[in-house]
Amino acid sequence: MAPAVGIILMLIITIILAAIVGSQFLSSDVTDLQKPSFAAFEATTETGINNEEPEIPIVILQKTAGDQLSQEYEEGTHSGIKGTEIYLFDPAGERHEVINSIYMTGKEVETAEKFYIFYFNHYDGNFWITNDKVRVTEGGVEYFDPSGQWRLQIIGAYSNQILLDKKLQL
Repeated sequence: MAPAVGIILMLIITIILAAIVGSQFLSSDVTDLQKPSFAAFEATTETGINNEEPEIPIVILQKTAGDQLSQEYEEGTHSGIKGTEIYLFDPAGERHEVINSIYMTGKEVETAEKFYIFYFNHYDGNFWITNDKVRVTEGGVEYFDPSGQWRLQIIGAYSNQILLDKKLQL
C-alpha cells in the first residue's frame, strides 16, 4: 500500500507543477518575442566620395550575409531606426547613436546593399546613416570630430546580439 501512496503523491506533485508552469506560460505576453537576427556586416572607410570635400572620411557599411533584416523607421524624418542599434564610439570612448538621414529609403537591408555613415552637425544629431549615395557625394558632410580611432558597433535590438564591432580610423 505504501508504494501506491508514493505514486499517487508524485502524480499530484507532477500535476501541480504542470499547472504552475502552464499558468506562467499562458500569462506571459509572447507577442513581444522576436526571432533573433543573424547577419554579418563589413565596414570600411573611404575618402574621395564627397565632391566638395574629397578628403573627408565616410564609413561604408555593407551587409555581407545572413538573415533578411527589417528597418523600422519613418522615411523622410530623423526618426531613428528601431530593431537595429548603430553606435559610434569616439576616441575618448563616448558613445554616439547613428540615426537615419531623411534621405534613407527602403525597409529591408539586402545583402551587398551599401549604407553610408557620416558626420554632419545638425540639431537632430551628428551621426547619420543613409543608403542614398548622392547624400554623401553631393550633400554636406563634415570631418568626424575628433579625428582618430573610432569604433562602430551594430546591435540587434531584439536579440541584443552584437552584429558588428569594428575599429575605424576616422
